[in-house]
Amino acid sequence: MFLLSFDQLDITFCYSFCTDPLKISGHTAGVRSALFLNNNQWIVSASDDKTIRIWDRCSNSAIIKLELNNIPNSMEVSKDGSILTICSGSMISFWDTNRIEKLKEYSIPTKVYSATLHPDKAVFVCGGEDFKMYKYDFETGKEIGN
Repeated sequence: MFLLSFDQLDITFCYSFCTDPLKISGHTAGVRSALFLNNNQWIVSASDDKTIRIWDRCSNSAIIKLELNNIPNSMEVSKDGSILTICSGSMISFWDTNRIEKLKEYSIPTKVYSATLHPDKAVFVCGGEDFKMYKYDFETGKEIGN
């Protein structure tokens, strides 16, 4: 079993057999969420400091820092682990998890709280501040329905 928790500025992780949890520090504001990437080799954290950081789990060091215009509201990894979805303000961005390269970014007509990419990567859905759910074509960014 593997435990990942976060509070304030630290991310704590521990295997079921560890006696001392390991802490990763570096954000300058509260950590909103954290998840694993790249076969659990990396930890990705989203913070109120308007950054997404990718940490090497073995060295506990930050390897990438993505600066955003707004506080990230949510993150999600695609079912196959190849795409990281980040919601920040009214923007949804999709990142290649191997190269940490932005694939696509779309503006939504509201502050978006969450988004998920369908496993076949044809569409994504999102919802936010206006109490609506939106459905978009992943390739074109064209709205399909709400």
